[in-house]
Amino acid sequence: MIYKEMLKENVAKVTFTKVDGSERVIRGTLKPELLPQKDSNKSSSSRKSNDNICPIFDLDKNDWRCFRVDSVKSFEVE
Repeated sequence: MIYKEMLKENVAKVTFTKVDGSERVIRGTLKPELLPQKDSNKSSSSRKSNDNICPIFDLDKNDWRCFRVDSVKSFEVE
């Protein structure tokens, strides 16, 4: 997935359409040095990988979000 690979190396502004039809803009990344430290008390997720959904760490909200790959309107690397 190209978005996930680009987010691992960059910060990007992603504009996409949410499921409810509204537009959302996230400034986020998957760069390891910008992600929060994992809590060792939490168990690892057993969720299956879904290539239609891309996780992203929202740097403005300081929380995890995700977006549907097919809903992306623009993807701008900072």
